[in-house]
Amino acid sequence: MKKLHALIKYVQHQILAKSPASIQNPSVKEAIANILKDDHRFYMFSVIESLRAQMLLSSDKIHVDDYGTGVSGQRKIRNIASRALKSATQGQLLFRLVNHLQPTTILEMGTSLGITTLYLSKVNENCRLITLEGSSEIAETAKANFNKLKASNIELMKGDFDNTLPEALANLNPLEFCFIDGNHREKPTLKYFNLVVEQCSEAAVIVLDDIHWSAEMSHAWQRVKEHPKVWVSVDLYHLGVVFLKATGTRGHYRIRV
Repeated sequence: MKKLHALIKYVQHQILAKSPASIQNPSVKEAIANILKDDHRFYMFSVIESLRAQMLLSSDKIHVDDYGTGVSGQRKIRNIASRALKSATQGQLLFRLVNHLQPTTILEMGTSLGITTLYLSKVNENCRLITLEGSSEIAETAKANFNKLKASNIELMKGDFDNTLPEALANLNPLEFCFIDGNHREKPTLKYFNLVVEQCSEAAVIVLDDIHWSAEMSHAWQRVKEHPKVWVSVDLYHLGVVFLKATGTRGHYRIRV
């Protein structure tokens, strides 16, 4: 059912999505247009993708505690990499968005093997980034990846988001950029979003992953758009981007990537 829902939403998106020129808010239009048209290949892209390739070849097994799906057990790293990691396209889109916004504080909820974390962190190594991972052995694998790329600005917190999120938010107050991943259920997603919003700066940007992965997630995305602090939302199909208290026209947009 999830695959059918995602397919239907994808077809709808392809039919209804427009170009960034349709965005009425000037600052948001500039941000989205810049990240979508920018085809510059930053040096770190190939370095990070080389690390991804290593993960995709690894037959090492680690124990996974999956709070997002509730399915836990032993898994090969290459299987985790093939199923859980954001694509290179999405990781690089996030890199470009952070590069455009230049936040000084970043929170990532859902480290996985750390590939997306590295895309977020390598824009500006003076930026403070905290990433949360529920599964202890996945977190240790991610930490090893951070060390390989000498990513010294990443702080990794292990444990259930319910326990780690309050401390992370207290340490990043005010929060300027957040990427919410790692739990694909409506109720937890909305709970975490509401907690994050309260600690954000007025001009913060929050990105939610897999907003059309299931009917639950599509409904969560609709609720997020209705939050009074959300000024502009941009549906990129895989990712949902919300701008808080942006100046200019308020609105909600589907944009073709």
